[in-house]
Amino acid sequence: MAGTKFYGSQVGGKRVTPHSYTGSPLELLRHDILSAFSFYKLLPNIILPLNPCRSGEFCELYPSAANLWAMFLHLILFCMQLPFILSIPFWLVFPVWMVVIGVVVFALVNNAICFLLNGSRGRFVSEPKYTEMKAEHEHEQWIFLNGVAVGKHWMQSNINRLALTFGRPVLGVHNKTSGVIFDVLQCLIQRNFNYATMDIRDGYKIVKSTLYNPNLTKVIFILHSQGAIEGGMILDWLLQELPQDLLSKLEIYTFGNAANHFNNPHLHLLSQHAALKNPRRATLTRTKTHIEEHPHPNHPHHPHGYVDGDDVNMDAKHTTKTHQTSTTPQGKTIHHIEHYAHTTTLSPAGACCIS
Repeated sequence: MAGTKFYGSQVGGKRVTPHSYTGSPLELLRHDILSAFSFYKLLPNIILPLNPCRSGEFCELYPSAANLWAMFLHLILFCMQLPFILSIPFWLVFPVWMVVIGVVVFALVNNAICFLLNGSRGRFVSEPKYTEMKAEHEHEQWIFLNGVAVGKHWMQSNINRLALTFGRPVLGVHNKTSGVIFDVLQCLIQRNFNYATMDIRDGYKIVKSTLYNPNLTKVIFILHSQGAIEGGMILDWLLQELPQDLLSKLEIYTFGNAANHFNNPHLHLLSQHAALKNPRRATLTRTKTHIEEHPHPNHPHHPHGYVDGDDVNMDAKHTTKTHQTSTTPQGKTIHHIEHYAHTTTLSPAGACCIS
């Protein structure tokens, strides 16, 4: 069995160095495109090996009727979208009205095929025959956000496979496909221009409302491929708006990660210092505050009493705070953000980011 290596998170500090996602969008786009071309030899690995399909019908290339139908629709989209993209420079030699009609017809046909792939639902739930909710798991909610080229059938297969693997029901937030080519273009726009598409906005609403559910103590957010790009942006919004006690419920796990960042700030400066000294160490720091209350010197119950006629607050008390720092695995805002990648993992945007 192949070994597993752990790479710690990028550690912040006083130096102001631009993170990948805060650089020039055009420079980031150029870098992604060049990276994609540099890995052209690995492109066949997107569909290879064709066999064995160890998960049976859960494998997207397994020759079932539903899988073959999805692959057929994707093939049509690919054969439509590639010539459409390549034809853009030639639009200059045609009249405007002809270009407009061509674009409208293409958009109508493309959207119709995408609707056949995606359906109308934005949420999917794993089927009970693969796993049912158990009493000991009622405080958990598992959420999956898919990657590129996933229609309604493959989305249902993905969450059924996850439910079977982990023994928990899984809620699927559908990142609807627009075809492989348009999905990759969308990845580039989301990664480099930090643009929140409707999929991201819908996913944010679902995750936020789930975290506010008082009956839940753990929310597992699983992200794949383009879903990791969207999940990273969802996390940015959650960090801006949600209180710490709600964020402490959240755990994030990604595979085939196509994102260029995952923000997870340290809770304390000491935690950051510890990470700088030993980036691979999982245990960081936590600060506890102990509060003691003592009667105010002018309070009637204080040994020295108070002077009659003085204007004092009868409920006033001295408050003493003491701070204690200890070592704990919980040195960051989100306790668990972990990214899994195989040595041959190729993300659709050209690179797999381990942050």
